[in-house]
Amino acid sequence: MYNLQQTVVQSTHRQGHVLDWVIVRPDEGIHQSTQVSDGLESDHRCVLVQFDVSVSRPPPVHRLVRNIRGIDRVAFKRDLEAELCSLVNPSADQYNATLRSVLDKHAPAAKRKVTNRVSSPWFSLVSEELLQAKRSRRQAERQWRASGLVVHKELYKKAKHCVTRIVMKAKSLFYNCKISSASSTKELYS
Repeated sequence: MYNLQQTVVQSTHRQGHVLDWVIVRPDEGIHQSTQVSDGLESDHRCVLVQFDVSVSRPPPVHRLVRNIRGIDRVAFKRDLEAELCSLVNPSADQYNATLRSVLDKHAPAAKRKVTNRVSSPWFSLVSEELLQAKRSRRQAERQWRASGLVVHKELYKKAKHCVTRIVMKAKSLFYNCKISSASSTKELYS
């Protein structure tokens, strides 16, 4: 009728029944295989389905980074003072060039490959509030891990639940707006 095919042909229950189904459209060509595995402790068998689906990922971005924390501060200060004292009448360009050369000596720029991640569409609704809540959660977790006190653990749990509530609220608001703004059934289910 709709050109659908059920791919589970073996029994998926201990009593020999096919209770679990995998229904695909054979003309789409994304279904590769369906297997039913034996030997589980449950009365149901495990159905393993393999699909050929390509996932598009954003290309990685290359950025220049410096290990500022690894700088020997005493040597950096000494070299910076020596270089800046050698300038007679420094202009802004000379000053910047001198600072850059000393920084290149102590913390050379390295090229790193960074994955360019796209924010979830609901994130923009609560971004500042959520970032602040996540900061508070991390602080509470560090405090609890350092002290091991039950009081700090409870504070961490409270901060964790606060982040969860903010995320759930934002997702709910985003999807409710999407559903209410759908003009047709087709748009709603797409």
